[in-house]
Amino acid sequence: MPTRTARTAWNGGLQDGSGQVELSSSKVGTFDVSFPKRAADDAGGTTSPEELIAAAHSSCYAMQLSANIAEAGGTPHLYNAAFLIGPEATPTEVDALVRQCIAHHGGYVFKTGGDAFCAAFHTAPDALAAALESQRAIHAERWPEAAKLRVRMALHTGAAELRDGDYFGAPLNRAARLLAAGHGGQTLLSESTHDLCRDHLPPLASAKALGEHGLKDLARREAVFQLCHPDLPQSFPPLKTTLAPLDREMPSIAVLPFINMSRDEENEYFADGLSEELLNVLAKIRGLRVASRTSAFFFKGKDIDIPNMPVHGMQISTKAYAGPETCLPGYCL
Repeated sequence: MPTRTARTAWNGGLQDGSGQVELSSSKVGTFDVSFPKRAADDAGGTTSPEELIAAAHSSCYAMQLSANIAEAGGTPHLYNAAFLIGPEATPTEVDALVRQCIAHHGGYVFKTGGDAFCAAFHTAPDALAAALESQRAIHAERWPEAAKLRVRMALHTGAAELRDGDYFGAPLNRAARLLAAGHGGQTLLSESTHDLCRDHLPPLASAKALGEHGLKDLARREAVFQLCHPDLPQSFPPLKTTLAPLDREMPSIAVLPFINMSRDEENEYFADGLSEELLNVLAKIRGLRVASRTSAFFFKGKDIDIPNMPVHGMQISTKAYAGPETCLPGYCL
């Protein structure tokens, strides 16, 4: 069989870009494609990878069926062969979606293994932007409930050795251990990646401190952060980290949720933001164990005495008044 060729010219990002598919061999024309219309119920006059694949399957099936009928001594008649290819969440489709986002932000895949792969980027913010765009695209797809896939991601920044197109070294091991701690749909950041990206986050994105955790085969506990965005789920089970021996000499601290004491209920977000910012700052201090946000915010709205809380070492409880001034014990902001 001769080789047939098709080309796609794409302009812009995944969500806001568009392209044209050209059937180069037959020269029968070009067809518009876009990701939002691909995911919509109404195609709106544009084709899609699923439609093109369905066309290939249906035509091949019709040809093969007519040949089988003739071989059996029958006479082929007019019939229709239809293939329905919808948004089934197969690893191949998700893989292609993520690879497209990686390439859009200047990254490239250098290693694959099973249903996982590793990608390298020129800068940490590029990697974070690709991860966020991938998660948003996957979450926006209308996967059937029974076939829905959730992808976990982990970002770490470090100096690795490049040999024969592959990377080696401790950063790869650290990223793998961080990935193993996460859950489907969750994107985790190491402390080094967080520090490089915290001032360059995409619009509406934030990094939530999850405290220090013991990762498999790593001697030192690691500060872990979660990439958050309003379009994505933000609540996950506790990280799947190892239970490192508790150092009774290491001080611990839990930042309890600030209490909104103003009459304006909208200031509740301001109070929670203060708690999270303080937790983020404390989580960067080496030698200090900081309770994760999930653990601390478990006590939000609960009337529990501080001495009864199961946190070893130092503890604090704070109240915030959202008014002309915000006063904390010993400080006036």
